[in-house]
Amino acid sequence: MSKTTPEKQKKKAVTLFNSGNFQNAFEILFELDINDALAYFERKKWFENSFFWNDFLTDSNWFNKLLNGANGERFIYFYYAKSKIKAPYFEHNLASVLSNELIRVVRRTKAFLDPDRVHDLTKLNFSENDKPHQLAWAKFYQDFVGIAAKIQRNFEKLGESEIETDLAGCVIWLEEQRFNKDDQETNLLAITYSYFIQHYFNDLLVSNYAFNTTLYYEKFYEILGGKRRNPLSNYLNALHQFTNFKTRFLDSYAFDDNCIPLIANNQVQLRFKNQGIFDEWKKDEGRYWVVKHVYEARAAKIVVEMEEEGTLKIPKGRLPEDEELNRTLTIIEYGAMLLINELQLSQFECGNRNISYQPLLELFNGYIGNLKDRYERHMLLASEKATSFKNAFEVVFKQGQELDIIMIPDFLLSVDEFVARSQQAIPGISKTESEDLVDLFSYEPNLKKRFDFLAPTYNVWHQPFLKLKNHIFCPTFLLARNSLYYPFAQVLLKNNHQTKLNAAAKEMENKLANMFKQLGWQAEQLSAVDPRNKKGDVDVLIESEQLIVLIQLKRSFFRTELEEAYNEIETSTRKAARQLNEAEPYYVKQLESQKKSKSIHKWIVSTSFENLYNHYNGALKLNYFEIIQSFHVSNFDSLEDWIKYMEGDLFFKETAIKYQEFLSNIREQ
Repeated sequence: MSKTTPEKQKKKAVTLFNSGNFQNAFEILFELDINDALAYFERKKWFENSFFWNDFLTDSNWFNKLLNGANGERFIYFYYAKSKIKAPYFEHNLASVLSNELIRVVRRTKAFLDPDRVHDLTKLNFSENDKPHQLAWAKFYQDFVGIAAKIQRNFEKLGESEIETDLAGCVIWLEEQRFNKDDQETNLLAITYSYFIQHYFNDLLVSNYAFNTTLYYEKFYEILGGKRRNPLSNYLNALHQFTNFKTRFLDSYAFDDNCIPLIANNQVQLRFKNQGIFDEWKKDEGRYWVVKHVYEARAAKIVVEMEEEGTLKIPKGRLPEDEELNRTLTIIEYGAMLLINELQLSQFECGNRNISYQPLLELFNGYIGNLKDRYERHMLLASEKATSFKNAFEVVFKQGQELDIIMIPDFLLSVDEFVARSQQAIPGISKTESEDLVDLFSYEPNLKKRFDFLAPTYNVWHQPFLKLKNHIFCPTFLLARNSLYYPFAQVLLKNNHQTKLNAAAKEMENKLANMFKQLGWQAEQLSAVDPRNKKGDVDVLIESEQLIVLIQLKRSFFRTELEEAYNEIETSTRKAARQLNEAEPYYVKQLESQKKSKSIHKWIVSTSFENLYNHYNGALKLNYFEIIQSFHVSNFDSLEDWIKYMEGDLFFKETAIKYQEFLSNIREQ
């Protein structure tokens, strides 16, 4: 068959489709290789055609051929997530013969929250073992509708007060909620705040607002002193209820098959089939911390060496502790630079300009570090003895006056003030660079996009500043708690053209191959036109007398949300596994012809940290940063020893400080 035949078949299918001959169009398309046909089917959005579900798939041959194959679940996903078409016969057949796949897709897509689907889903004829899922769907829908109604009722009352009053009320509510709470609550409050900013400003249709700083502080102290009721309390309480519902229950059920629903006292309760699997899932959160710790340890050595050589001088500052604070900030900055450099990117793309990331990193790091030391540290110390946020803030504010340091719970500046302070803090930084930091890390309300609670697009960790015309705003503790490393790298990845990102990915492959070569191992980077990649795709090949490692590198985002992690599996990860599996027969055949026996290891190496050490169609997912950092925390006598180390997850297990204590803390959360 010539190379043009599949394209001719696609063109013929399109011609038939456009003429209304859907049956023949679909038959011709799905006579192609299923992966090729599926990609075309998705690209053309033919899943939106009612004929496909209501007529074409009623043919038992096509139903069995498409849905019982490796991509069957993907078709069911199209139906519930993208088609918005109702095909009762199709759903009935699914419930009868593919109930496990059906339940899994309904969970992933949260189709049970769709008012047009939930009734039909709860009436499908499931086995007794599966009926708890239907009870959970009905209860989840009921709870979701109830919370959404409560949010809307309280939201409709907000137009009575000024935006300055509402933002002041938001900061006070956040501080009161986090008072003497753990970091987990802080993360939930960050999600609630992100919901608030997007919902409030988009649904009130507010943009380009001329913010009045004097009015803001006037209302802040009125609310704090009890002279005025906080207008946002009920609304934010309802939003936070939704955050808890979505994060702790809805997302856990939707994206973790280890969760089993139970209905008790008219409430959905989740239990975990396997505690070990649950611990592994929770460990993903710790991986960010461990890698960051190693980068900081490396950076600390670099800073000490530079100080000893006289090539780096840490500013002393005006307070006794300032020198140590500045040293800590320098270590954090150098650690972040080490991580970012692993991505082989050095610039942001902003409009038609390329911007070096280093001045922006230094500036951003300085603000975070100073706010953490000047406000956050003092607030946490004061909170140990105070009985409320108000009392703790009074202590901190007085300390600020005595030290002549601003200690307030909001970061609120005009853009001109921000530029002036930046240039004062870092001599040599330009006005343009300061403004670039604002542009890259600010959220500006987009009135064309209505807020969807189930598909939010704003994250305060990645865009800490709310920009209203000429002012930027962020609750101080959220800016001070920003981890810097991953949010900064994430924004860097998102603000580069795909062409540059593709080139950077090739440089990352080259870096891996060269690193292995420097260790004396046989390694090479394979191009897309390499004969060994005629079928499949291998980016880096490592080989010894005993084994072969086939690596497919995926430069993914950091995906801390369960839904994002799942979507990465369904798109990038499964594709990488397929590419490695398609490439594997070449190496098997070569070994057979040479009468050699070697084990073949297939690795998906990703920059994301989620779902690591899981196998996808025989390919193991590992983390790019952990691979690079492994050589900074341990020594290896051979490639075989290193393979065992990585596949045994020993980087995390041996590097995490007080590892068993760390796991104990995870189980208690």
